[in-house]
Amino acid sequence: MNSFQENQRQIRIAIVAIAIIFTIGVTGFMLFEKFSLLDSIWLTVITLATIGYGDVVAHTTAGRIFTVLLILFGLGAVAYGLQATAGFFLSPAVRDLRQRRRTQRHIDNLKNHFIICGAGKLVDETVKTLLESANTHSNAHHHFYDLFRTRETLLDIVVIVTPDPTFAAHLRENELLVIEGDPTDDDVLTRAGVNHAQSMMVMLDNDTESLLTVLTARSINPDIDITAAALDEHLAGKMIRVGANGVIAHYDTAARFLNNATLRPAVSEFFSSILFTHNSAITTVPLDLAEDSPWIGHALGSLELYQRFEAGVIGIRQDDGIYLYAPDEKHMLREHEVLITVVPAPNVTQLRAACRAPGVSHTRLPNWQRLPLLMKPHLLPSNIYSLEDSEQAITQMGQHFIICGTGRVARNAINQLDPSRPFVIISDDELYTNELIERGFRVVQGQPAQESVLRKAGVERAQAIMVALEDDASSVLTVLNCRVFSKGLLITATAQHESMIPKLRRAGADRVVTPFQIAAQFTLLATTRPAVSDFLQFAVYNYHAQIETTELYMQDDSPWIGSTIKDLALTTRFKAGVIGVRKADGNYHYAPSSRFILKPNEVLIVVTPMQYADELRTLAHGSITRRPASLRTGRTGKLPI
Repeated sequence: MNSFQENQRQIRIAIVAIAIIFTIGVTGFMLFEKFSLLDSIWLTVITLATIGYGDVVAHTTAGRIFTVLLILFGLGAVAYGLQATAGFFLSPAVRDLRQRRRTQRHIDNLKNHFIICGAGKLVDETVKTLLESANTHSNAHHHFYDLFRTRETLLDIVVIVTPDPTFAAHLRENELLVIEGDPTDDDVLTRAGVNHAQSMMVMLDNDTESLLTVLTARSINPDIDITAAALDEHLAGKMIRVGANGVIAHYDTAARFLNNATLRPAVSEFFSSILFTHNSAITTVPLDLAEDSPWIGHALGSLELYQRFEAGVIGIRQDDGIYLYAPDEKHMLREHEVLITVVPAPNVTQLRAACRAPGVSHTRLPNWQRLPLLMKPHLLPSNIYSLEDSEQAITQMGQHFIICGTGRVARNAINQLDPSRPFVIISDDELYTNELIERGFRVVQGQPAQESVLRKAGVERAQAIMVALEDDASSVLTVLNCRVFSKGLLITATAQHESMIPKLRRAGADRVVTPFQIAAQFTLLATTRPAVSDFLQFAVYNYHAQIETTELYMQDDSPWIGSTIKDLALTTRFKAGVIGVRKADGNYHYAPSSRFILKPNEVLIVVTPMQYADELRTLAHGSITRRPASLRTGRTGKLPI
């Protein structure tokens, strides 16, 4: 029996005891003092209440003795009842009930809020990201600035629906709005305000439950934007069909991020700085051009966004869903286009107000269904290496990329790679090794933590390595050995839990991430800024659209140094566009104008059709044999291919 039930039992006992004592009191005064029924009731009440007006009192000896006993037993019963009542109203269960009622009243008054359904690591990471963003609200230097700027706390925009009572209690301790219940239930989602919510994130531990939750939410609110997280990436299409606008697969998303951080670190840093850095002074906001926007019909350059707001446009989502990257200043703006804009956080409010009609504080275009990017198909390899052939071929390689691991993150990362490129895979799983060999990869069999295995993979000559191991000790030892072998090697690593992040960094890793942290960030991005999320998927590495974002290093003798971006005629010659520049001091210049002059040791962030990527790299780097000596710092040097 819990304390709440015990308090209820005590109150029932107290009520029965007081009722019995009251009846005995009335009967006793009628017998001993011969009082009327009304006088007996009156005397019993004032006796138990210890008021004692004195207008009616006991006169007989028996009556007085009876009154003393009535006071003793009556006061005891009343005191017992008061204690039980106080314990009841002060009990954790009643406090929880009052909190639930306050929460429900608060939710009933919310409009355009966000709903998170689920429990576990992914929800934890998402809530953590939101809390960190809310905590930086005071200085307005975070990418949720526009969400929080008119709100007092996180309570004003997020409702969490979870079937886990323990997790619900944990969230309430952090003063979050929580609805405890099954998110597949219509009533539960209705209590969470799904009818008037802006977006919903579905992050359940079971994909079947996620499908049902998406279906339920879509049936209640056809206009809500739904992002679902899938444990099995093959279910993305089904979730889209039942009503999700977008689907995030945990391990696939983490693998894409790690590939980008390993193969294109400047590109990764560029997007991270404008999307996921909470204390950054720069943020990325989508500007929806509603039918009454004053910008419609104007050329993009005529708006003078940089002069007025220090803002730049890196992409435009057109009304038909097609994205333009690095749009020309002469582009004429049209109704329902969405501008992907990089802007200092303090200028977000003024920028949004400028693109809206006077008096309009919020615009919301109809949501759209985003099709998942399918995996790049495995083509028949031009060369198939045996283990011995692989080791021999690796001895002739330099400035190549190494991937270590056979877990879900590593396998998803490898699935996105072209075996004809300079990749070396270290695998300790014999079956998986044979599969990779059949696909044409160069493979080294063995434990990546062993020095001999790393030497076979050519770690001393490699440009970068991804350590995606599931064993903590092996991860740390592999990173340590890699750093000993090469000080200029770029090392990215995965951590299974947060406590491993500082350990891997101390061991020498340049960048460490956890799969759930990355999945949470991208889920939140897809929910709160879907147009920005779509642009990221479209531009970074899109096999089906044949578009990628690459980084071009302005080395000391690059023929591009001293030229303006306009002089390069990248759009005319290669259908490419510059969306950012990493300057020599490591800071980024976002959406540079065509008049930007290139300087030594700068890095261009360029979106281009894949067919021109190699030619662009060759032209920018000066020759086919010249590449950055280290991706860690952008140092240059002439090394063998």
